[in-house]
Amino acid sequence: MLNIDVEGASAYVWRGINKFGEDQSGQAFSVFPSLTATLGGFSLGYWGAFQLSGDNKSALVDNGVGGENDFILKYSAWLQHNLALSASMTYFTHPFADEDAAGTADPMYLEPGVGISYLTGADLGLYVGYYRGLQSVTEPASFLYINPSLGKTFRVSEDLGLALGLSAGYKVFTNDPPNEDRAFDLALTVSAAIPVSGMYITPQLHAAYVTRDDAVVPDADSGDSFVAWAGVHIGYDVGI
Repeated sequence: MLNIDVEGASAYVWRGINKFGEDQSGQAFSVFPSLTATLGGFSLGYWGAFQLSGDNKSALVDNGVGGENDFILKYSAWLQHNLALSASMTYFTHPFADEDAAGTADPMYLEPGVGISYLTGADLGLYVGYYRGLQSVTEPASFLYINPSLGKTFRVSEDLGLALGLSAGYKVFTNDPPNEDRAFDLALTVSAAIPVSGMYITPQLHAAYVTRDDAVVPDADSGDSFVAWAGVHIGYDVGI
């Protein structure tokens, strides 16, 4: 199976962090193309994040935040009929960065991770990964990420389902001294997959909350911690 997907969204929020917004609640329209090939339990995928609006667009690309390209190798297997285990390796790269601004011409990160999913009345999941900077300038951003999740799909009609997802995340920073800012995040997603002539269109609404460190953001208010945004996926599955 080959999946081709493009998402357009009003923000790029990753583990509670609004990466392209000028502040935590800011909106910056972005596109996220992806391509995933699946053969048996193995899958190989590409995912990109490209900001299209906002006065900070060029600066973020130069600083090694914008223009993100990810490559994902994953293996999944069923342990029982409702229990699945997965192992993955994700390579993050920012090849358009400016060396003078970012400290390196291509900030790179690597994340090995494992996940387990239990499908019951609701879908329960747990993912643990280690996000590791591969250069001296990116290594201080390294952390262990613990990410439990809960999902439930409600059947609206034969072809339409409404999906609700809730996830939490905790970052155990491994740099010394540790940076505790944005250590805990909480995310809520509401989506509906609409089949259209062999394709799917999936509108989504999101909200996320992330804790802030008083040493970094003194007297932080909700605007420093909360963000809501909307997006839509358009995709197609091709047999290979």
